[in-house]
Amino acid sequence: MTVSQRSSNMNRSEKIVELCRKNLDIYIAKRSKRKILSAFNRLKFNMDRKRNYEHFPLSLFSNLIVYAFKKDPSYFMKEIYSSLRYFLEIKFSSKSLKDIEIYILKNACFYDDEKLVFEFDGRFTTRIEKSGSTLIFDNSNVYITNRRIIIQSNRIKVGLVDTGLISYGTDPFFLKYYKNMVINQNYKKNKKNTCYGHEFSLYDLKDIRNDAFRVSYHYYDNGKKKDCEFIPKQNHLTSSIKQVLQKLNTDPPLIGMIRSYCEKCGALIKIDSTVCKNCQTPINVNLKHL
Repeated sequence: MTVSQRSSNMNRSEKIVELCRKNLDIYIAKRSKRKILSAFNRLKFNMDRKRNYEHFPLSLFSNLIVYAFKKDPSYFMKEIYSSLRYFLEIKFSSKSLKDIEIYILKNACFYDDEKLVFEFDGRFTTRIEKSGSTLIFDNSNVYITNRRIIIQSNRIKVGLVDTGLISYGTDPFFLKYYKNMVINQNYKKNKKNTCYGHEFSLYDLKDIRNDAFRVSYHYYDNGKKKDCEFIPKQNHLTSSIKQVLQKLNTDPPLIGMIRSYCEKCGALIKIDSTVCKNCQTPINVNLKHL
């Protein structure tokens, strides 16, 4: 490809992105869910066209989601999030989906001192004691920061365990109990947006325990006991998840101390380690720092 051809493709890509941005402005103002989703679908189509692909990095697509989200976070989470995430699951690989979500969180939701500490995929369940109200996030990507737990999932079961009543979707339970949930009183006045995804408290977690398949704990929100449970797809991560929760719960300022987890045994890998202390497996030098 010649220099002039590269320049032509770049100009075409920039025009496509600018057109998408303008369309999003119009569609969000009109509250047109169908057209907003269609705009992202057309953008993905252009990404996949061979002559444009190298000029459409994943961050460019992610940045347009950030743009749309920041326009009206509450509307986005209520009307767009679930359908858009379903679209992203279909159109992107699981790795690319995580990269998109991390980009959005870092550029639209994180506080100035907030850092991603640990990530995994699996199932998350939370239940309010006595009321029987339960949320089940299936096939979720879970992001633990030094400030909170963020769940990305569009497969949400909502219902009353006692009666076996199960329904699907974000409303009404999520909006009633979890929308705009803050980490603690010190952060309430600094809350900028509704979180992209579903956020849960990281502090004052009680009775953190794990077995071969799950990690469980509970905490109190406005006097209500909430029982929570993680079931990671990689069962060997349960011990690592427990360690992370215990460390952050007793030492909230922890930032960037966890590098990753061992691909063989699931043990935590510190930032200055060259081998896994648990199984002596050499650390992959390509592992990124979180």
